[in-house]
Formats: sequence, structure tokens, C-alpha cells
Amino acid sequence: MSSSKKIAIAVTHRKRQRLMNSKKDKPFNWQTVDDHYVDVYETLDTTYSYIYTRSAAALVAMARPKPAQTLVDLACGTGTSTRVLADAVAPGGKVLGIDFNAAMLERARYKFQDHMDISLVFAPIQDFIKVLKTYGWMGDINAIFSSFSYFYVYDFHEQLQKDIYDVLSPGGVLAFNIGTFLTLQRNF
Repeated sequence: MSSSKKIAIAVTHRKRQRLMNSKKDKPFNWQTVDDHYVDVYETLDTTYSYIYTRSAAALVAMARPKPAQTLVDLACGTGTSTRVLADAVAPGGKVLGIDFNAAMLERARYKFQDHMDISLVFAPIQDFIKVLKTYGWMGDINAIFSSFSYFYVYDFHEQLQKDIYDVLSPGGVLAFNIGTFLTLQRNF
């Protein structure tokens, strides 16, 4: 990566941090981002060499899901990683994307309106077990993914990891990244 690209990324990150911290008394709330932010978010993937798509592909490469398996995409956003996951388990697989931002989920639903193998649910990720029960997917989860979002769950990550452990099938995988660092926890 060229140094000018690194600088551009750093500047963008600083701008994002200023936006997120512009109201010091009020933390940034992902639930409140609107259609304009969704448009900006969608362009970040193409602007930065398909960083979200490549990251999801790297997580898939590490987790190695197989066709006909069932995957969960926690904090799926507009569905960039969801598409990569669905391709990895085709044919016969299914993916459940969960997000708590209505505008981002609406964009994902638009993209996947003809994909019967992808289900998208509006819910906070800490409620994903309730969602799995509602859809009848308990005991059928081969892998859970979280791309560029796991670091937002710092206030409940211990409970989330316990819940993930409880729902993964034997040999199931939790694959997530934090920033540009890719992390994998295997064999629950």
C-alpha cells in the first residue's frame, strides 16, 4: 500500500472519529445512521480496494465453510459480507444476517430480494439467540461471522461469546476481525 493511501485512510479514520465523538455527552449510535451514511458506507468498499469484501473473503478462507452449511452474519450492515458468505455455502446453504440499523438492513434487503438463501433480520446482535429460535435455526449453525463490527460489542462481548459457544454445532467456528487484524477461534 502506498504511503499516500495510508495517509488517506488515516485522515478518513480521524474524520470518522470526529463525527463519532462530535457530541461528547452522547456516544455514536449506529442505530441512528441514515440513508446518506449508508451511501457513504457502501462507497468505502470500492474506494479502499474492496476492503470489506476482501476481509469477508479472508474470514471465509480461514473458517472454510462448505456448501449446504448454515452461517450467521452478525452486524451484517448492507450485506457486503453476507453475499460472500452465501456464495461460500452455495448450493444449498443458508445465511442469516442480523443488524440493528434499519437503513443498512433496508439496503441489504434490496440487494438480496431474490436470494432465498439469505434471511435478514432487524435485531441487536446480543439478541441473536432469540432470532435463531424464532427462525428455528438453533443447533444448525456451522459458523458465525462478524466483519468489522466485533469491536463494537466491548460492553457485552463476554456474554456474546458464551452465547455463540452455546449455539454453534460441534466443530463450529466463530470468525471475526477487528480493524485490519483477522482473528479466528476454532473448534468450540
